Amino acid sequence: MAWQCDAEQADLLLLETDFTEGVEDKDVSARCDIAIEVRRKLPNCRVYLLCEDGHPEKLAALEKAAELKLIDGYCIGDLSAQQMRAWLDETKEVMKAVARPL
Repeated sequence: MAWQCDAEQADLLLLETDFTEGVEDKDVSARCDIAIEVRRKLPNCRVYLLCEDGHPEKLAALEKAAELKLIDGYCIGDLSAQQMRAWLDETKEVMKAVARPL
């Protein structure tokens, strides 16, 4: 995943989680591992998690990941157009700041 983001010079990465029993490669921890790898190659890439609804026990892990800045944010349930626009606007602002000469 990180090499693909690097090759495409991604500014924004949306990762879907899966909290199904036995699916460990799509849980919060695994997705944070991907986010860390992507940011090593692309420090300004914004990373957000899309999480299925109905797993309130995962909220603490999601909040902690955002607090530690492992991810830039998350959405629980269906991703609304308004939320997507907000994430795109945030990403656009970061890319503008990065492009400005010092």
